[in-house]
Amino acid sequence: MASLATWIETRSGTHVDILNPDPSAIRVEDIAHALACTNRYGGHLYAPYSVAQHAVIMSEICPPDLAFECLHHDDEEAFIGDMPSPFKKVMPEFKKCAARLEAAIRAHLGLPGDKHPATVKHWDNVMLMTEARDFQLGWYGTNKHVDMPAAHPFITITPWPWDMAKRRFLQRHHELTS
Repeated sequence: MASLATWIETRSGTHVDILNPDPSAIRVEDIAHALACTNRYGGHLYAPYSVAQHAVIMSEICPPDLAFECLHHDDEEAFIGDMPSPFKKVMPEFKKCAARLEAAIRAHLGLPGDKHPATVKHWDNVMLMTEARDFQLGWYGTNKHVDMPAAHPFITITPWPWDMAKRRFLQRHHELTS
């Protein structure tokens, strides 16, 4: 019996081994493309809303010194998808794979270590609450997330087409690296 390949072919034609990722195989263009085509919340919203758009907006509302971290905080999802949080909790191998991908991506991007600062999680939670408000998720306004920060008061999220999300992600990346 042949063994299953552990790599995926990206949009650019690069192969990324999801079990043993090589930082040199990572391409920001591939990340932007895949995240723009990856829906948040498993696609269970009234309209497609991409991980790329989520990351761009988060990088724009956070403090400037966190913008690059926030833009790239979900990059591993370009290779393994955006699995809903309840499912991640029961999939320990998925979490290990995600951690290896995150470490390779952080090395490629020149980010320190393999973890995001706790303040990035705060801004991710601000985005979660803002998305819950703007996409009218049923649990918003209940006590399900009483320890969460408030939704951002000055933005309203309207979904972008996937090609716009890809373009904005790449523009934001280049803006933050130039």
